[in-house]
Amino acid sequence: MSDLTHDANRVVDPAAMQIIVGCDDGYACHLSVMLLSLFAHSKTLPVQVHVMVPSAFASRAKLDQALGEDAGKLTYHVLEDGSVTVLKQREDITAVTYYRLLLTDVLPPSVQRVIYLDCDILLRGDLADLWGFHLDNAIVAAAIDPGFMHKHVLGLPDDAPYFNAGVLLIDLMRWRSEAIGQHALAFAAAHPDRLTFNDQCALNWVLRDRWAVLNPVWNLQTQVLTQVVNGEVRYIKPIPPIAASARVVHFNAPGRPWMYMDEHPFKPDYLAYKARTPWRRDRPVDRRPGNMIIKTLRRHAPVLLPIYRSIRKSMAKPG
Repeated sequence: MSDLTHDANRVVDPAAMQIIVGCDDGYACHLSVMLLSLFAHSKTLPVQVHVMVPSAFASRAKLDQALGEDAGKLTYHVLEDGSVTVLKQREDITAVTYYRLLLTDVLPPSVQRVIYLDCDILLRGDLADLWGFHLDNAIVAAAIDPGFMHKHVLGLPDDAPYFNAGVLLIDLMRWRSEAIGQHALAFAAAHPDRLTFNDQCALNWVLRDRWAVLNPVWNLQTQVLTQVVNGEVRYIKPIPPIAASARVVHFNAPGRPWMYMDEHPFKPDYLAYKARTPWRRDRPVDRRPGNMIIKTLRRHAPVLLPIYRSIRKSMAKPG
């Protein structure tokens, strides 16, 4: 992986907005969408992107192809997985999520402020205003996670705020001086039973009372766009006003626009960017005949859905 490791020696532009993200091959396609949308909307300030990847990362060539000239704005940092693979894992979240706790392992001291972004994000506006947000006495700024229901497991009071770590504006000087990443890693190692969302929970514990609340336009999460109808998650129509003004759309679960059955309102935007990448012909894993019928009925004849499902259920019974 020598084509990756030499990147860490690049000079940091002090005038540029610094972005950092962690990614593996499984999310490289989504990273390409995020970066294409980031560069499309970065009109105010120059941008440098730091990409933390595992040593086996094999998607750089595809990312370079997708980004064209903008690929030169990326700096890759190879991280060994050993320090995080021993921590609590979820089936739906890879160990790469812990990379955000290793920021200071890869960013030079000259970087004093950084924006962390998850891969499953779509930019709809310039991040310059977020970059200039006044942190005052806070170490990070983040949006509240409206879907988190396990504060008692983590040990937070029911009325305590809990943030989503998909978008973080970080004061790196204080993050370094107060060893936030190290403390979060230590908490994750010592209290796996208290982690619902891995490093996100660890950060919420370590940073309690030391973070500023961002407007949800900087991290529009799927829970704001959905409601449960007859036991199923449905997207709200028309979309809430906050969604229309969102600068950052976060496709956190259950919002997965790369899935055939997902109807996220910003799915067309995601697919438009994906169409410009080497992943454009990838077939959604859930695009199966049964789902194709369900999707067609849901759109054009919803009254027939119960009948179809009843038929499928009876056909699945043995004998």
